[in-house]
Amino acid sequence: MNTKLTPSILYRQLASRCPPLPMSGVVGRYAGLLTRAITIAAPLHAPRHVAPRQILTIVHNKASPFMRPPPSIRSFARHMSVVSESKRTTILDLRRKHREGVPITMVTAYDYTSAREVDRSGIDCILVGDSLAMVMLGHKSTVNVSMDEMLHHCRAVARGSSTAFTVGDLPFGSFETSTREAVQNAVRMMKEGQVDAVKLEGGRRVKETVRAIVSAGIPVIGHIGLTPQSASSLGGFRVQGRTAKEAADILEDALELQDAGCIAIVIESVPEPVAEFITKSLRIPTIGIGAGRYTSGQVLVYHDLLGLYPNFVPKFCKQYAFLAGEIHEALGQFKREVEQRAFPTTAHTYSMKAEEMHKAMAIMNARRDLIGATPDGLPMPTIRMESIATAPQAQAHPPAEPANKPASSEPHKSLNPAPSTHITPPPVIKSDTPAGKEAQVPSITAKDTSSQHPIRRVAIIGGGAMGCYIGAQLARSPLSHDVWLVSSWREHVDRVNRRGLTLMQMDRSLVQITNIRATLDPREVLLQGGPVDVVIVLVKSPYTMQAAKKADVLTSNNPNAAVLTLQNGLGNREIIQNVLRASRPSSVHPVVYQGVTNHGAVMIEPGAVRHTGMGTTAIAVPGDLPSFLTHDVAQTLTNGLTSSFTHAGVDCELVGDVDGLVWGKLIVNAAINPLTALFRVPNGALTSSPHMKGLVRQIVDEAVQVASSSNIKPLFPKSNTESPDPHSNPADEAYAHVLNVAYNTRDNMSSMLTDVIRGEATEIDVINGAVIREGEKHGVPVETNKLVHQMVRSCQDLYGTQASLLSKR
Repeated sequence: MNTKLTPSILYRQLASRCPPLPMSGVVGRYAGLLTRAITIAAPLHAPRHVAPRQILTIVHNKASPFMRPPPSIRSFARHMSVVSESKRTTILDLRRKHREGVPITMVTAYDYTSAREVDRSGIDCILVGDSLAMVMLGHKSTVNVSMDEMLHHCRAVARGSSTAFTVGDLPFGSFETSTREAVQNAVRMMKEGQVDAVKLEGGRRVKETVRAIVSAGIPVIGHIGLTPQSASSLGGFRVQGRTAKEAADILEDALELQDAGCIAIVIESVPEPVAEFITKSLRIPTIGIGAGRYTSGQVLVYHDLLGLYPNFVPKFCKQYAFLAGEIHEALGQFKREVEQRAFPTTAHTYSMKAEEMHKAMAIMNARRDLIGATPDGLPMPTIRMESIATAPQAQAHPPAEPANKPASSEPHKSLNPAPSTHITPPPVIKSDTPAGKEAQVPSITAKDTSSQHPIRRVAIIGGGAMGCYIGAQLARSPLSHDVWLVSSWREHVDRVNRRGLTLMQMDRSLVQITNIRATLDPREVLLQGGPVDVVIVLVKSPYTMQAAKKADVLTSNNPNAAVLTLQNGLGNREIIQNVLRASRPSSVHPVVYQGVTNHGAVMIEPGAVRHTGMGTTAIAVPGDLPSFLTHDVAQTLTNGLTSSFTHAGVDCELVGDVDGLVWGKLIVNAAINPLTALFRVPNGALTSSPHMKGLVRQIVDEAVQVASSSNIKPLFPKSNTESPDPHSNPADEAYAHVLNVAYNTRDNMSSMLTDVIRGEATEIDVINGAVIREGEKHGVPVETNKLVHQMVRSCQDLYGTQASLLSKR
């Protein structure tokens, strides 16, 4: 017969089963009891049907006033997460998943915060790896971490994890000298580190050690293949098992460890076929890291997969986020707001009643009078409440000025823009110019077209990801271009000018470009070298007008300069062209060329960009040329542009249909950008699901039909290939091209996705919005484009509102 479950009995039984807690006081002990109640409820003399939430309810609602916890703890209990009620993962759970063919997930964690996040995500296993030596302690390798340091981090992880199966790594030197010492350290790891199992590196050479630890009742996970603790003896950090002998040795290591009693084996940096064969040869699960797709599970380092450790990213690691840049920007934003007195605002300060403030002022002024004088010998001023109450408050965030908004794809843009960096009068250049006169920048007449070739001086408006990538490639070109980035991102400009621009290529190798300069003021480009040959515009469409004004400054002394826009959406070229025409005689103005590029890039941090996807680039000769510029000269200029791009490693082709080129890129953006923004996925995800492909197809079909109604056939650049069949189905060709672009830039996050996440204005109105406007003009139904347009606008409004509120908190 079940004993009646009263609050007092339950409390005593819970208390008797709880280990000593590090927290002091009744509140701390009660919080500990609540968190442990779920795991120890089964042995109680309670009805089996009583659910964990009911137990907590009984404790909180039916206990006597003496037993009832303070309100903060009652609130804590009411808001306990569902995860807290989930049972802890055990060896039996891992074996069940292995038996059923469900992959096991494992991620490293090294402290309370990271363990809590991994635990909340539902990851099966947490590995407190010796990699913490590098990512947490700053060592150059994993061998430097001590046993005491590992225990310290294991305890922190144990406090943050409530459901994941936790594994502690035995560090280098803790198990090699003797079996006795290995068992002692394994016991310490279990007892002091509060882990569920230990992991140690090595194959056959440690089988007796494994056997001894298992005999002591401690679960062991093995580690074979590339073993970082002994990397020096393996010839460095290199893939193992690429020869027949190495593969056979690794298999033998796995079989010996299984025989010694391991519950699972980590296989690191081994060719996929070898890892697959080993997995199929074992009765226990394998956890792969750089071992291909066919192991029983996968493990990655927390800092690697979240982009928190930019020093080195292994080939086998997929970065699911780039948080280092976000953290860097947040800290930089804090620094800027403090220095500008934009933080704290009244929302972050404490107040007091007016009458108390009056009394306080009187008392504090009296006490100040005792001091007598300031260090300068002046009398102490009397501070009145009115002067404090009426003191101007720092704004929560200075008003944003669009002209100073960072360009397209710039990462980590602040919600509170820095003070305006309007163009100031250019400085006087020290030269042989007579005193009192400013040096004049040389000009080029409209007839002097020979100065355009070869193209030497290039200014890129927009210091975001694509602007930096194009600028880096042109600066590296054997044609020795003088490249400038014109950006309003002050920190980025300063970093480029101090250290150069860092380019991470698609193979993860880093290139440092030092022959590139950056400025906030376009006039500085002219003063530091004379006329510009080419201006490339790479900003988001909402900021085209501001970019056009900067292009006007950059081309003010050279009407033969070429202005090339590689922006997304419709109408950008026309806006730039109108600004240039309005500022000078109609017959003498630079030509604005239209181009498109499907390369992908993301900013890592200020001064560093990563190339994330290969693509095609094309430039078209416009039809509306100024009177002084013949079509042949324009063709020559365009050839110079395409040649510059190609020499810079950006394959580029020349096309003759401006409208077709613009619509081709528009269709690509209309399909990829909104879907990736709505589903929060990289570009490649659009190719992995038939449902996603269906949405892509609907958007593409509508856009192609709209273009056709305007007698435009979308043009898709295909470098080094034959011209497309003029009789082919435009919708089929467009759909295939969009999927190809999505696949080639599969790791890239679209600019619209990053804008939505940051609560910033997107280009949805000039992409899908343009399709909608043209469709309505010609009576073409565009329902799918309308749907995604409305959804992205809703996300933009929602997250923009949240971002605005956060900036005012």
